[in-house]
Amino acid sequence: MKDYLQIVAEEIHYPPLPGPYHELTKDAQIRIDFIEEIQTGISLSLDKKKGDNNFSANCGLMPMFYRLEVGRDINGNQKLGAIIQPEKLELNYNFSPSKLLFGGILGGGKSSRIGGDLYVGVPMNPQINFEKLIKKISTVGTITHETSKSSSEFKLSKIYMGDIDHRLAGFTFCYGLRPSLSLGFELYCKFIQGSGASIGGGSIGARYRGKAMGIQYDLSGTCNIFGDLQLTSSIGIIPNKLSFSTRFNLNTSNIISNIQFGTRINGNPVIANHEIPICLKLRTDTNFENAIALDIDTPFTGISIGCFGKKSDLFKNYGINFSF
Repeated sequence: MKDYLQIVAEEIHYPPLPGPYHELTKDAQIRIDFIEEIQTGISLSLDKKKGDNNFSANCGLMPMFYRLEVGRDINGNQKLGAIIQPEKLELNYNFSPSKLLFGGILGGGKSSRIGGDLYVGVPMNPQINFEKLIKKISTVGTITHETSKSSSEFKLSKIYMGDIDHRLAGFTFCYGLRPSLSLGFELYCKFIQGSGASIGGGSIGARYRGKAMGIQYDLSGTCNIFGDLQLTSSIGIIPNKLSFSTRFNLNTSNIISNIQFGTRINGNPVIANHEIPICLKLRTDTNFENAIALDIDTPFTGISIGCFGKKSDLFKNYGINFSF
């Protein structure tokens, strides 16, 4: 909980590298898309770290569910992990970009770094025989390459959804013309097994970060070949206290548009000689999809409260989580 609050307390993030292409609009995403992170019902979470070993347990009381996660850090830049849920077992191996791995060979000199990730999802269904089980395993492999000026990513995936096998191959590239300006593109091809169908696609994007009258701001946009245009803006109104984002979505093929708004309000009130970090998140859009979330970090437990709904049904879906 403490680490999470430290992350969300940042206003407009200025990384030293251009970052991955899919993070061009990240500043708006963290203020608007939190609605997807609200876990409905009442749940308890336990997070423990001892040395290089990590353990996390999440248990739902209403409705009932469980999620166990174990992990181990290796040499500081590699991670092994497993997630156990009633319907799926997930295995993950990740090595963060490091210049120790093939550094300098792919360009960029000493600043060239290679990273990657491998994910395997196995369905937890005892009624499936071994042959069908192998076919229903999902895998995702990613290789990333970073330099002081660019970030590229190549991904292969096989995701089993329902009774259909979806496969994807994709490549993204992002280049920093200046510390404040980044440009990038994405290319991908999807294959649907059994139907013989394949879909190719791509998009381009840009992001500009600046400062005016002491206020940080972020402007970004992406557009794909299907005519989906997305423009975002983020502004740090009061550093580390108040920030605001907007996102405009337009499908040029059918002229359907939507404008979304999101804000974060951070505070650190002192209660009984203890500093209590608080983060309030609000979002709405022109379709009246509303959400409110509140994160509180006390010396004893972390508390996350959220609700979302359309128009006046804001409290129709709610969630409360206690983390220890």
